[in-house]
Amino acid sequence: MTDSRYAIKVDGEEIDHADSFAEARKNRDTIIYGGIGTEDNTTIVRRSTDYMGYELGGGKAFWHEIELQLEDLGHAKSAKDVLTILAAPGHNSPAFFAGSGGDGSPIWHLDEAGWSTIWWRADYHWALRAPDGSAITYVEGDIFEGDRP
Repeated sequence: MTDSRYAIKVDGEEIDHADSFAEARKNRDTIIYGGIGTEDNTTIVRRSTDYMGYELGGGKAFWHEIELQLEDLGHAKSAKDVLTILAAPGHNSPAFFAGSGGDGSPIWHLDEAGWSTIWWRADYHWALRAPDGSAITYVEGDIFEGDRP
C-alpha cells in the first residue's frame, strides 16, 4: 500500500493512487477513457480520514492536511467531490472540515472552483451550488449533500 492520499478503485479494487484530488480525477478519467472502468464503477476514495491521528493544538501534520484539503477543494466540481475530499467516516455527517480555526475557508476555495452561493447565514452556516448543479450545506464544519436550511 502507498502513502498517497487518494485511491482510485474499479469495482472496489484499488488500481491506482494519487496525492491530490486533481491528480486522482485525472487518473480516474484516464481509467474510464482507457476502457478499464466506467463512470459507474470507478471511484475516488480519500485515504487519510483519521483526524485524531494528527497532533492537535497547532500540530504541523494536522494543519498540513487542512492545507491540502483546501487546495483539493479548489478542484471540486460537485457535491460528491467535496464529500470525497472531506470524508469523515464515523462522524455525525458524511464530511467534516476540521480546520475552521485556521487561515483558510472551504467557501473561498469552492468559490474559486466555480461554485455559487445559494444562501449564507454566517461564516459557519451556508449552502453552495456546484458547477454540475449539485449542492452542499455547511454547518459548523459538518457538510451535508443538498441545500438544507
